[in-house]
Amino acid sequence: MISFLVVSALILGCRPPSTPAPNPSPGPSPTQSSSTGQPRRVAAPDFSTTDTQGNPVTLAGLKDKGAILLHFWSIGTPSNTLDMADIAVEFQRWGQSISFVSINVGDNETAVRDFVKEGNYQWVFAVDAEKEIAAAFGVERLPSLITIDRDGLRRFFFNGFIVRGFDLGNAINYTRAGMPTPKDPGERPWP
Repeated sequence: MISFLVVSALILGCRPPSTPAPNPSPGPSPTQSSSTGQPRRVAAPDFSTTDTQGNPVTLAGLKDKGAILLHFWSIGTPSNTLDMADIAVEFQRWGQSISFVSINVGDNETAVRDFVKEGNYQWVFAVDAEKEIAAAFGVERLPSLITIDRDGLRRFFFNGFIVRGFDLGNAINYTRAGMPTPKDPGERPWP
């Protein structure tokens, strides 16, 4: 009797709860290229905000310079000092050829201005108090880093930032030069 029930359940499409559902459409996921399995580059979402000096910051305006590095962060993030130091080094190296923007998520603008002044950071800082820009980019953890190429396509996405030892300069260089993205353990497909 039990074997009859099991066979009937399989024929009717029922599965025990511990069995994963089969993939209804075999092949690459929607975020992968069908030929390589590499993350597919997708257009970065447009956004508009102001920086801590009151100047407009838009994706279209940033693309004028070429590649873009977006850094989503919060003052209370434990690795904040190390992350800012890494970005400052790369800003000195690449700041003339790509746009650097650190977007604070959730802190007030006065606190961000004080933080930037105290650290003497020289790139653009903006505040995403309502977390709308972070949500549009699929940011789930802070800090996170995203590079966008000159065509407005997202290239690298480190949700929870970079594993120590990863060369941020290489990620910037690949994005800036439009070179194919190498596989990296810190990278994940886009949402």
